[in-house]
Amino acid sequence: MAVRIEFVLSIFIVAVLLFAYSFKIEQRDNNRTSSVKDLEFYDTNFTKVDRVKVLNRIESDYGVVSSKVLRVYGIKYRDEHIKEVVAKEAIIADNILYLNGEIKLYYQDGFSLFTQEAIYDVESKVLNISGDFVAKRAYSSFCGRGLIYDGVSKVLRASDINATLYL
Repeated sequence: MAVRIEFVLSIFIVAVLLFAYSFKIEQRDNNRTSSVKDLEFYDTNFTKVDRVKVLNRIESDYGVVSSKVLRVYGIKYRDEHIKEVVAKEAIIADNILYLNGEIKLYYQDGFSLFTQEAIYDVESKVLNISGDFVAKRAYSSFCGRGLIYDGVSKVLRASDINATLYL
């Protein structure tokens, strides 16, 4: 009893079709962005130095680097003009610190600021606060909305000020 070639070919074609349809074929979407972390770290200290001195220090509880942007949580920042900045969260990109959440800034000259959001330019040493703030120096204090403080020249510009000054 001979097997006919049509029967063998039909079984072969059915087997190939079953094999081909058993795989799931998907089209990849190349425009989709993924949140890939380049680097993740815990309890880390960053120190930026040049050939002569320490430029600034950053301490953080947790941080992530993604797409050349550093996001840190539980940050403490120090440089030659700032004694300490404490914030819940900061995004650092292009030498600019975007601070967010219970920010406390203490300058070397005794000036201190408290706010919820601030932007600090590391290169020019300029602090920009667009929201409410409280500032203190020695026995004087004032609060307001909107502030620009140049840490090098010690020039402060603020709006909507309520002040208590002791001279």
